[in-house]
Amino acid sequence: MSSSRRALSKLYDFIKMQGQLEKTPGFSSALGLSYDSLVNKQDAVTINENGITLRYPVTADCLLPRQNEISLSTYLAVIDEVTTWALVLGDEKRSRPGKSISLNLWACPDINVARRQPGDEVDIVASTQKIGNNIGFCNATVKDAATNKHLCYASHVKYLPMGPLFDMALSSYGWKATTLYAEHFLEHPVGAQETPLTDLFDSLTFVSDTTATFHVEPAHASLGGPIHGGCQAVLMEMVAAQVAERLFNNVKLDSIQIQCMSPPRSKSGDIEIRTETLSCNDATGDIIFRVKLVGDERTKSEGILTFSPRQS
Repeated sequence: MSSSRRALSKLYDFIKMQGQLEKTPGFSSALGLSYDSLVNKQDAVTINENGITLRYPVTADCLLPRQNEISLSTYLAVIDEVTTWALVLGDEKRSRPGKSISLNLWACPDINVARRQPGDEVDIVASTQKIGNNIGFCNATVKDAATNKHLCYASHVKYLPMGPLFDMALSSYGWKATTLYAEHFLEHPVGAQETPLTDLFDSLTFVSDTTATFHVEPAHASLGGPIHGGCQAVLMEMVAAQVAERLFNNVKLDSIQIQCMSPPRSKSGDIEIRTETLSCNDATGDIIFRVKLVGDERTKSEGILTFSPRQS
């Protein structure tokens, strides 16, 4: 078996085990990245010296409410997953998925990134830049699969230690025993109902012009915490976009930069999404927001989102 085939086999084992540990479908399933969704798609994931490439189909299920085009934050949510895969495969001795510290994405200038509709496909290419004892650094690009044109760039930094037991289970010493245990003692949730992305945000409710509340459930979770980093990005864009539309018509998100500070304490509960306008240029229509996710009276994450007028 070639090295790329061995790496792909290990990746699918990891994705399958992730689903087994989550027990109910988490946010990655809503993105179409569960084991069952990927394993039957020929060449959905490829691995070579350049990193991991995911061929990602844009479907109606991955659109946000009231949208007919894929959002920038949805790209970032998928990138969160693919860069994590790169970290798992990039360190053969430890294979730790880790927890996000920062997650950033910038749209390419003069490219209308969002206008990828159901039926289109994009390629998401992720690679590791450095994997240390505690911190892992990744980069990613999103390209139009048909034209190979770059749409956006991303970076992802993760804190890798996940506790002695978890780290040992995913290490080169414990991996074989872990996969055997998962195969014989963890149920694979075959046929578990996966909620489409568009249906996961029904509880988002504005309580003022700049603040919304949201109820977190297990479907928003990841293996590393009660709310997936990509889910946080989506919430930030959804709230900031509505605030931006009140200031200027027909705006688009150009960049999103998130710092993750602390996860919610449980896999259910309410959080607030608070927006603050840092800059608003009446002449150009450019807007910069600070968006905070707050729960348990603590800031869970903070994002800087930049909007500009959409070109017709």
